[in-house]
Amino acid sequence: MRRYHTEPRHTNAQSTRSGSALITVLGLLLLMLLATATVTMITGQSAFRSRKTLRAGRALAIAEAGVADVLDRMHTNYAGGVDVAYGDDYDEGRYDVVTTLDPASGHVLITSEGQFAEEKRTTRLELLGDKYLMWDALLAKCAIIAGGDATLETAAPVITGRVHANRNILHKSGNIRIDGDLTAGGIVEIGAQPGYQAIPGHPSVGIPNFLPFDGWKQMAISGGLYYNGSQKWNKVDLTPANGVVYVEGDVEINNQSSLVGTLVASGSISINNRFDQTQFSPQWPSLLAGVDVNLLNRNRYTGAIFAGNNIVTRNNKVIDGQLIALNNIYLENRAEIPFQVKAPIYDPNGRPDPEIVVGGWLE
Repeated sequence: MRRYHTEPRHTNAQSTRSGSALITVLGLLLLMLLATATVTMITGQSAFRSRKTLRAGRALAIAEAGVADVLDRMHTNYAGGVDVAYGDDYDEGRYDVVTTLDPASGHVLITSEGQFAEEKRTTRLELLGDKYLMWDALLAKCAIIAGGDATLETAAPVITGRVHANRNILHKSGNIRIDGDLTAGGIVEIGAQPGYQAIPGHPSVGIPNFLPFDGWKQMAISGGLYYNGSQKWNKVDLTPANGVVYVEGDVEINNQSSLVGTLVASGSISINNRFDQTQFSPQWPSLLAGVDVNLLNRNRYTGAIFAGNNIVTRNNKVIDGQLIALNNIYLENRAEIPFQVKAPIYDPNGRPDPEIVVGGWLE
């Protein structure tokens, strides 16, 4: 009797199923590897972005700390925080601050750059600032300041201090000596003395403005000389008890006259022939006119002369102060103007605290 031994045989279907299972396992393994790599990459990028965002945020915070620091300085010493550049370490980083005064508006632009690690951020803040600071700085240098043209003609005027016109400095004839810079928004027709500069195309400046004259008017009413209407005087000696004469309207003074104090007129002031004025108090202006100032012949003044419109001065005179006009200044014939280094008083009651207004974060 024969016995047969039969070997098991694999069918094609079984082989196919085994191959498919292997491919599936390999595919799943590959997908898991790809998923792991993707998660790792995303996690790394997220961590990088987080670190970058954190560092950028700290750099911006450091920049703002620089702004806060200069504002703190200006709170105790406004001038000490204007037109300065400095830096300091802060919170494991550093800020660098620059402040710039705009001479035309009095605004102060504060720029602060903060750095933390490799990140840098900049912030800017504008202060609508202290106009008196700007005026004081200008008047500490200038003998003549005109919002329009400054015309200087003939007969050797001698001027000590800078001459500035927001339009032009004009000159046709005569010997003129100006011991100071000449700056104008337009042209400059006078050559500078050695050691000084003639600068055409100069940026406009804010003209010191004594208007309104309310403080002077109140002083005249309460203890000086107050006139409710235009006046014409001949051979008059004005000696107000508190140093202030105020006229509602125009003033004309003729012949030999004098004043101890400050003459203020809401209209124009015209002075002819010999006139001598002396200061009642240091840094007080001599003449303040809401419209024009016209000065003829031999006069002497101590203190600034201001006109809300034009100033015209002819013939011999000495002005120990500044000529300031919101419009034009015309100077003809001989004059000596040795300007006062200290700025004049704008209001006898003192000036208000500076209005410091935040203009906004610019960046």
